This record gives sequence, structure tokens and C-alpha cells, in this order.
Amino acid sequence: TDFDAFVYIGGSIFMEHAGGIERIQKLKDLAIRCKNLGIPFYYISSNFGPYETENYKDTVTELFEHVSDVCLRDKASYELFDNIESVRYAPDAILSYKLEETKKESKTIGISVLNFKYRDKLKNYEQKYYEVLINSVKSYIKNGYKVKLFSFCQYEGDKETADLIFSKLSITEKRFVELVTYNGNIKEFLKKYSKVEYMICSRFHSLILSYLTKQKLYVLSYSNKITNVINDLKLIDTYHTIDEVPKLDFIKLEDFIDVNFNTTITKKSATQFEALDNFLLNIIMDENITVIIPARNEEKTIQKVIRLVQKNTLVNQIIVVDNNS
Repeated sequence: TDFDAFVYIGGSIFMEHAGGIERIQKLKDLAIRCKNLGIPFYYISSNFGPYETENYKDTVTELFEHVSDVCLRDKASYELFDNIESVRYAPDAILSYKLEETKKESKTIGISVLNFKYRDKLKNYEQKYYEVLINSVKSYIKNGYKVKLFSFCQYEGDKETADLIFSKLSITEKRFVELVTYNGNIKEFLKKYSKVEYMICSRFHSLILSYLTKQKLYVLSYSNKITNVINDLKLIDTYHTIDEVPKLDFIKLEDFIDVNFNTTITKKSATQFEALDNFLLNIIMDENITVIIPARNEEKTIQKVIRLVQKNTLVNQIIVVDNNS
């Protein structure tokens, strides 16, 4: 009862291998407690899976039935739970993020790297993946490009991959490579990311950010969550999957493609927060907001000021103090 709402802004938070049914059961117990206390519970911008058992899916179904609003970020996830009233779909929340306009640096290529330490099913592709990226970096440098290796998640080993690639370069090649690691300074990370002209995207949100910054892309997907969002929104015309790596020597410049930018997607993405926004708006409305306007000799302008304040639907009362003028 110490809080007014419970909000979980997620991502891949419903994966069976990450905590299993025991974790979902705890979340369900929390959701039931919130429901009994009249405290709304929101899941924003998440996807479901991967999962292996129907028991896991059924437990998540029970969780969703006790939650005020669940907004999933891909249609494949939504279609598994579309019979639940509280479940809906909208594009990933980050697609509504307003990035600052940044001029691209000519002849720059970025790579959002991936590590395989928590991806046992992809281990067979690990060494070839590293080999292809190393060869690609060497090829780009040879053709006069600068390369930036982006590590999105140190916990999952992205920096280890970037360091490995960097270690395989010659002293001369290293002069043309920058390691960019996200360390909590989102503004600085996005600034460097958005300046890049070309991007190899292995991470889910590297795809999203590259779409927003309208970079030329080569998507190398390791997960259905990436291919699902591409297919749902038609972000690009062509993408590649990790199982294609054995066929590659390096990633060619001519294989990068433009994004299919669509402003409608941005608007739809903002509805991820729709239910929460309505809840917060009702709280504000219940507060009976009063605007007090001190005025002295403002007879020529006060009417205009009052009309301006009246346009704000959150204001319940306007008091003008005339100071005997």
C-alpha cells in the first residue's frame, strides 16, 4: 500500500529458461496482491518466449489475467494471449523515442556485437560469427572506413566480444576502430551510435535505434523477437539470421539496405504507455489543480492569459488576484 501502481517496463522478461515457472508464480502472487488492494499493475513493451512447455505458457496466462494492462511488442506474442481482455499489442516503446538529429560521419560502420555465453543453442555458430565480424572489420578498414564496435550489455558479454574482435586486429588497423560500451550514459551512447552511417545489427534494440536514425542496415538476427518485429512492421525488406553465418566470409557493403521509415509506427508505439498515461491523468485530475494568477494593472491582457490557462484540461480552478488594481 506504499505505492499507487506497479509498472514493469520489460523486454524479454517472459523466457522460460530465465527463472522458469517459479519466477512467474511469484509475479502472479504479486499481481493478485495488487489486484486485491486495488493497485493497478502494468507490463509495458515486452514479448513472450522462448518457452518449451505448455505449463509455463499457462502460468503466464494466469499472471496476465490478474494484471491491469499488458502491452506486448510483437504480434506473435500477442496472438498467444489475445483472448485475455487486459492484453493488447503495440510496437516496441523505443520506436516512439525522439532522437536528436545528428549528422552522419562519412565512411563509418558500426557493429552491435553479440556474445554467446547465455545462448547455448547458438554455440555452433559462435566461432564463425566472430570470424565473419573480424574479417568484415579488416575489409572495411582496407576500404577506408572507420569502425565502431558497440557493446549494449556488458552483463551478457558484449564487451568481451568487442575486445576479442579488437585483439585480432593489427596495430595499424586498431587506429581505425573505436570501442563504444554502454555504461549508463545513455545520451553519450546514443550520440555516438546515431552518427554512424552503416550498422550491422545483432541486438534487438540496435535494430530499433538504427531504424530511428535511418542508417543503412545489415541485420543478423539471433532471435525470433528480432525477426518478428521486422515482419510485423516491415521495417526493412531483407534480413539475415545467425544460421547463415557459415556461408559468409565477411559482410559486404553492397548488402546493407535502407530502412522503410514510417511515422505511423512511431505514433502506434506511443500507445504502449496509453493505459498508464490514463491512470496518471486520473490521479492528476483528482488532485483538483488550481492556477493562481497574480495580476496588477493587467486589464488589457488578463483575459488572454485566462483563456490560455483554460486550454489545459488538467486545471480545475483559476483564481485571479487583482491586488486592488
